[in-house]
Amino acid sequence: FIMSCIFNMLWIVTWTTGTTGGVIASTFLLVSLAASLLIAHLRVGKFFWRACKVSSVGPAPQQAPPAYELLVLDAPLSIYLGWTCCASFLNITIALQKAIGWTWLAATGDNPAVTFAVMLLVVATLTFLLVALPPRRSRVLVVLPERVKQLFTPCQGNFAAGFVYFWATLALFIETEACSSDELEGVLDIPKACGIVGTTALITGILVALVSSTSLLLLIHCICVGWTESHTNQVVVTHVKSDGGF
Repeated sequence: FIMSCIFNMLWIVTWTTGTTGGVIASTFLLVSLAASLLIAHLRVGKFFWRACKVSSVGPAPQQAPPAYELLVLDAPLSIYLGWTCCASFLNITIALQKAIGWTWLAATGDNPAVTFAVMLLVVATLTFLLVALPPRRSRVLVVLPERVKQLFTPCQGNFAAGFVYFWATLALFIETEACSSDELEGVLDIPKACGIVGTTALITGILVALVSSTSLLLLIHCICVGWTESHTNQVVVTHVKSDGGF
């Protein structure tokens, strides 16, 4: 986390210079910031899912952190992680513009514009799907074959970061609805380019939002089931002790 603060300060300094070298340097710093937050994410454990630790025999809610810790630690860092990932993709685009004269969609022509923007959205979507999909050891995945569950090994179940991506793609969709020739120099068919990019952004954003919503619902279900099982076990233990007393 300390490294992320250092990267953040350096990113602000380099970004605000407005120079080509500063913007390019800020891109590497912002990517490093996102990477440091992701490492912190992995070291802490599956954010939010720490409240519903699942083993091969079920949840262990007695090991869950207090609710306030999820609100003051997991939630802010998750939103921060989502923002830095989104900003990293945007920073890369702006650095390309500064370095090789790339506009926010493409260098020249219509096809490069659409191809570049769609490829960037696909990479961003895959990144946020890995962040938002339920973790491998979540209760809902227990019924799946082991080979299938292995595909979920890198997944974090971080719905908050996924919702940040949905917010970013929604903003991009709204922005592309108001494209003008002054903003997109070198793009031949502006309505077509903006339409494809905006539609792709909206579709990918909705996909990540649905996955994030699913992870949130599964987490709530896991916590409720774990709390019920824990309460039931406590009642059983109490009755056993009472019977033993007689």
